[in-house]
Amino acid sequence: MEEPQGDGWLSNRGGALSSSALLSFSHPHVAVGASRGTRGYPTVEEPWDGGHSVGVSHCSLFQGRLYNFQDTEKSDPPMDPLLLSTLKNTCPRDAILDNTAILDQGTVGNSTIVGNTYYQEILMRKSILQLDQELALHPSTNNTVKSTAMGDKFSNHSGQAMVKLGAAQLNADAGHSDSKN
Repeated sequence: MEEPQGDGWLSNRGGALSSSALLSFSHPHVAVGASRGTRGYPTVEEPWDGGHSVGVSHCSLFQGRLYNFQDTEKSDPPMDPLLLSTLKNTCPRDAILDNTAILDQGTVGNSTIVGNTYYQEILMRKSILQLDQELALHPSTNNTVKSTAMGDKFSNHSGQAMVKLGAAQLNADAGHSDSKN
């Protein structure tokens, strides 16, 4: 992936204070567009912020999809059956340890790669988190997910969307300090 070129916004707050209590991000069960559209971040751009394409998730964040989706005592119907079986092995119902699963199943073995495999996987119903699966299924984001999965739009659009998302959050915060690079 190429380095971003040109002018951009930088936050001077980076690294000033680290605390998990200060984190502000969408809960994995929030509906598509529920929080971002209200901050000047269009729902149609939501897939380009990278979704949950990097890293891992603890089983406790998505176990409901495996064993008791929406209090039905069944699995989430859209989930790919092979992924469901794999996740049930990784995340047993009565597990003592809160195991983890790689969020982008297309990069198993390297959970630090950012790219369009995430979009390909969610189109195949292989999403770990419900919110990510909804990106592929929701009418306002489905076409964006499809075009990103099939092409090389991800690099440019993802960077632009992340800048917008960061700016929307910074503008919502009181007492921030930004500088134009």
